[in-house]
Amino acid sequence: MRKETDISHTKPAKDKDFLFAQKRKSDLAIDRYRRHLKKMTDEFNELKKRMQEFEARLANPVANFPSEHQALLSAQEGLALAGEELKEQNEILQGVLSTIEGERRRYKDFFDFAPSGYLITDNSGMVLECNKAALSLLDISEQQLIGRPLLSSLSKENRLDFYTALQHLRQDQGVSGWEVRLQPKREVLLPAALHAASSLDEDGNRRIHWMIQDITKQREAEEALLQNEEKYRAHFGNSLMGIFSMDLRGNYTSINTAALNVLGLQSPEEVVGKSYREHVAPDAVERVFGEYNRVFRTGEGVSSFEYDVITKAGERRTLESSVTLLKNRGEPIGFHSTALDITDRKQAEEILHLTNLFLQVANEHTQMEPLLKDFVRIIHAFTGCDAVGIRVFEPGKTISKQVQIGFNKGFFENVCPLSTADEWCLCRIAAEGSTGIFNLGGNQTSPHVSTKSGGDVIPQCQSLGFQMIASVPVRIERRLVGLIQVAARDQKTVQEKTLRVLTQAVIHIGTAIVRIQMNETVRQALDLSRRKVAEASALLESSKAVQEYQDFSKTAAAIIASCRRVIGASAGSITLRDEENADCEELIIVDGDGAHSSGGGKKKSRLDPGGTRMTAYTTAKPICKNNAGADIELSPLSLKAQEVLIVPILLDECAVGLLTLYNKHNGFSEEDVQLAGAFAGHAAVALRNSKYLLAVQRSEARYRWLSAGLEATVKKKVAELQQAKTLASLGQMVSVVAHEIRNPLQNIYMGTDALRKELKNDHEKAEILEEISKGVRILDAIVRELLDYSKPVNLMYSGWSVEETVEHTLSLLHERLAHVNVAKRLEESEKKIQLDLEKISRVLVNLINNAVEAMPGGGDLIISSRFCSVEGLPYLNLSIADTGCGIDSETLERIDEPFFTTKTHGTGLGITICRKIIEAHNGRLQFTSEKNKGTIVDIFLPAQAATD
Repeated sequence: MRKETDISHTKPAKDKDFLFAQKRKSDLAIDRYRRHLKKMTDEFNELKKRMQEFEARLANPVANFPSEHQALLSAQEGLALAGEELKEQNEILQGVLSTIEGERRRYKDFFDFAPSGYLITDNSGMVLECNKAALSLLDISEQQLIGRPLLSSLSKENRLDFYTALQHLRQDQGVSGWEVRLQPKREVLLPAALHAASSLDEDGNRRIHWMIQDITKQREAEEALLQNEEKYRAHFGNSLMGIFSMDLRGNYTSINTAALNVLGLQSPEEVVGKSYREHVAPDAVERVFGEYNRVFRTGEGVSSFEYDVITKAGERRTLESSVTLLKNRGEPIGFHSTALDITDRKQAEEILHLTNLFLQVANEHTQMEPLLKDFVRIIHAFTGCDAVGIRVFEPGKTISKQVQIGFNKGFFENVCPLSTADEWCLCRIAAEGSTGIFNLGGNQTSPHVSTKSGGDVIPQCQSLGFQMIASVPVRIERRLVGLIQVAARDQKTVQEKTLRVLTQAVIHIGTAIVRIQMNETVRQALDLSRRKVAEASALLESSKAVQEYQDFSKTAAAIIASCRRVIGASAGSITLRDEENADCEELIIVDGDGAHSSGGGKKKSRLDPGGTRMTAYTTAKPICKNNAGADIELSPLSLKAQEVLIVPILLDECAVGLLTLYNKHNGFSEEDVQLAGAFAGHAAVALRNSKYLLAVQRSEARYRWLSAGLEATVKKKVAELQQAKTLASLGQMVSVVAHEIRNPLQNIYMGTDALRKELKNDHEKAEILEEISKGVRILDAIVRELLDYSKPVNLMYSGWSVEETVEHTLSLLHERLAHVNVAKRLEESEKKIQLDLEKISRVLVNLINNAVEAMPGGGDLIISSRFCSVEGLPYLNLSIADTGCGIDSETLERIDEPFFTTKTHGTGLGITICRKIIEAHNGRLQFTSEKNKGTIVDIFLPAQAATD
């Protein structure tokens, strides 16, 4: 792709014309001295000629012309003086010529060895001079390039623009940053940037000076940056995890599709520019603000915290989120967050936990009242409500047992009986099949509850201070077996999400209640009917199978075997409706004489849309046919069914499967229907347990995955420890090398000192020896810094005040601070803390030296201190501020890198050693700077009080 020519009509910058200006200056100086020398020589020759003519005309000048003779002698003396002056001028000129020649050679070296390519062409673009970098870029020899037009080294698409550039240069207009493609000899096009300026030489000829820079790496870096940006955008848009960013005011700036789906939104325009508070649940707003505020204050991200949001449809969802601080040039500009919807996981965990507690209690008790007391205790702890009660109903909806915590005894016994005539009674609403939530303040909080008066509920509850009451029905096979009531003095306590979890797990309470009720019924009827004993035994076996087997197939086999045997059917089966295709069902287990699957094992079969089995699924009611004939649709088995009993297996009042019995002598009775319903209830419990077990297994799989991640993290930390061990070995090596270097340096220093004494009268050699000594001192300082860098910091703590510490440091820098204004602003300067004075003074000396070097023309140095609290702990904040040149952002980012320096001397370890000393004190070192606006260095030291 051809880039557009960028020609800037500006005067050439001084730094680009430096070499050319030096050459022109040298040529003018040589020409000036040559003209002066020629003038003096001409005057001398003229005087000499006139004197010779005058002497020739006078035979006896002394006798004949005494006055003229005297004048001639004076002129001769003047001529002699002029000759001496001319000789002196010649010597000066020779020195100047020698200096100019040195400058010319130095210019030539600068020109030849400059890293960028330099060319000089005439007015038409013909190459007159070039340096080595230009020859390397164009892959050509000097003989081939000199006298050749520069145009020939450009690609064809740039040649027309070249003529335009020449036209501007002939008019003294510079060219800067013109991107072209060079055509080197190796025939590989090379991207480059051209800068050019024109000038006139001493003869008035126009010369054009070109600088060529290879920008290949710059183009490659731009391409790589573009590819990385495209990858990021693809990851952002396709990520399954919600990703969004916000500005510092908490307004969304970007959001991906996954995050929109969590909030129930369609496009980013619905949320960008709006505050996060519009979607966060009201009770979670302050906590979310606190997390974001902590990230802003500390700069440290939050890897995981949970909070609730309200979707567009009003649904409450739980998110697991992480937050990091976005910065631009070190300044915070916003937040980057991820969000994962864990609502289902949290609800499944809560259901599983509550189910396990209910099952544990159910297994521990055989009596109703102790069972209900434990159930009430568990619900009270789970919901956090102020009052909890359970009422158990007999099949005729009469209350047989009731246990409560927190309710007034009279209220719980007399308020809201099912016999009340008030149609808005919560007990009646629950009895009709809905979980009811009633806001006693008059606001409707559940779609199942009217805003009408709650009968006797309101005065009785308000007298106890309750603001919210809810009723949860306990059902088995759509039969109300109990009622759970919870009440709270705070409207926010009774949440629909909590009640949904309770509703999902309450079937185990119903199962336990029914089990105990049935056990009691069996015990009461034991002497009346052996069939009742068999029924009870079968139900117990089925119940035990529910508790014993984790695999639903095994539990179903035990249930159908017990059910078939106690009812007297010749065969039976349990099928489940296909979750993916509601028009099909899957055969789970068969049992009985002559019963077998045509496919041998589990198989799927399609349901007749208008058939009996589909009707059982849709109505969720038992179907009994004692004259079925040979209706194959009634059975997924390969047998002839004369009598068929189909009982739905219900989960949440929906038929998810069928328990089917076949062929009983004299047909199935209503009692058989009820008994089979109990077994179907056990199958429902087993199926629910199986689903919960699957959820547990998934949780375990996630736990194993997290464990694997933890193991990887541990391995990474081990690798970091090994690297630290390697650095320790490096420090030992530096120590040995430093020892080997310092001994020869000491010998060199002693030798130069001895030679200086011997050659004290030879100033030229003494200066050379002083340069050697200076170099030795610099090398010795570098070795000391390397040793300090490689050794651990050993501290000698003692009590020192801020005033003593600062004054000790300033006493070491008296001469260095002569040209700057030093101001001290110390709070509680007499207060002492524990520190190593020598180590801290070394840090302060280093930082103050840096500040002084940043103010070569003088300035203000401000040393201040204050005692503050950092994360609840006392700290001393010692600050050093200057009004110097400041530090640019790129240098500030690298200021902690070992061996990085912008100075012409030093090792770049000063700041690193300073930070090492401060961190050894359990402190922190912080830099704040901006180019041309000075620098502030903050030292934070633990303010542990000194003890005498």
